[in-house]
Amino acid sequence: MKKTFLFLILSVLIFTGCQTTQGYRPQTDELNNRIHLLENNVDKKDREITRLYDEISDLSKQVEEKDSELANLTKPKKLSLEVLEAKDGLGIIRVNASPAEIQTALKNSGYYEGTVDGKIGPNTINAIAKFQKEHGLVSDSIIGNQTWELLKTFK
Repeated sequence: MKKTFLFLILSVLIFTGCQTTQGYRPQTDELNNRIHLLENNVDKKDREITRLYDEISDLSKQVEEKDSELANLTKPKKLSLEVLEAKDGLGIIRVNASPAEIQTALKNSGYYEGTVDGKIGPNTINAIAKFQKEHGLVSDSIIGNQTWELLKTFK
């Protein structure tokens, strides 16, 4: 009889399942759903991170291109041998123009009355300063980009 009773109890437990595992079934399903949602959120964040890395890469390339353009703009232009020799180290001409071109432009604009001889002397220096002053530029007798941009229209 004991064997039959024991067999009956075991049969009931096997067919009905353990009460403790069945009680946790809804909680397990809820936790699985939350895990699934969290995994989806992680996937979304991973895609967003990848997109941001791509955007950073594109912006870095744009910055490199702009840096290269800026370097080319600020790189001093090579002056011709004629210009370098004619300046005699005075540092008055800081653009790619010869003293003769500058004297011609000053003469054509009415600021230089001397001979166009390609030599920077006091008359040329005074003419440059007068031209700069009357055109609202810094009157320093140096032919820089701003002065030359105005003056070269008289070449």
